[in-house]
Formats: sequence, C-alpha cells, structure tokens
Amino acid sequence: MAISAATLAELYSQQTSGALIELLSIEADGYDTQYITNNTIDLTYNSQLYTAIPFVLTPHTEQNNSIGTGSLTIANMEALITVLRSYQGIITITLQAVFYKDGSFDPVKGMSYIVSDIDCDSQAIQATLKVDDCLDDEMLYLELTPNVAPGLFI
Repeated sequence: MAISAATLAELYSQQTSGALIELLSIEADGYDTQYITNNTIDLTYNSQLYTAIPFVLTPHTEQNNSIGTGSLTIANMEALITVLRSYQGIITITLQAVFYKDGSFDPVKGMSYIVSDIDCDSQAIQATLKVDDCLDDEMLYLELTPNVAPGLFI
C-alpha cells in the first residue's frame, strides 16, 4: 500500500518542529565575503548576518573512486555579480547546513567547494563547483634536517 505525498508531508510535519537551513559563504580575496541563506527572511548565525537569496545547490557526486562536480544557481544579486565578473582568482563557496529549532541552531554538515566555471545573466548566476580538496594541491619539497626537525635527530 502506497502512502500519498500529502499524507507523508503531514506525518513529517507532525514529527519535526524545526527546519533544516542552508547557509552559504562566498569568498574571494580582496572582496567582502557574501553570506546568503536559502530562506524567506535574513538570518543571523554565529554573529554573521545571512541575506535571504533564493539558490539551488546540487552537491557533487562520487562514483568509482572519482569525485564529480556540483552546481549552484543563485538568483541575481548585484554585489555578487560584480565580484564574479571581475575576479580572476579562486572563489570558494562554503555550505553550512544547520538545524533550527526553538530559537537555536545546531550545525549538521559543512562542505567547501571551489568555483570552476561560472555563467551570469540578468536572472541568475550559475556556477560549476568542484570539491575543495587540499590533497590535490602541490606540496613544496621539504628536506628534513636537524635544523628543520630537531626532534627527529636525537
């Protein structure tokens, strides 16, 4: 026997008195970090004001030991368009999911992405996201000597 979508929605609404909220921070060196929430009203979380702007974030996929890309679509926001059109460096997007209940926030999950491609028009900003994986970054060669790591040479 199948349960209708309306019945499921009613059951879930009776079991949960809180809400799962997505918070985004968009960072680029030399520009003010933009804080947005996919909500109908602005929110303050950890003393930071998040502006209510509609967005859809599709997380990355993982298949056969490889990590795919994600995507982000944000309603057009003038301050953000200015940054994205002129910036040539790395843009980092951090997602923080929080559960809001009875006036308090509980962190659920966080994830960082790097914008790998972006397209802007008068309606929306669309970005392709790749996982911010520090293990892919090239490391400098370090020679361990008694001067650099004295604890290793006793």
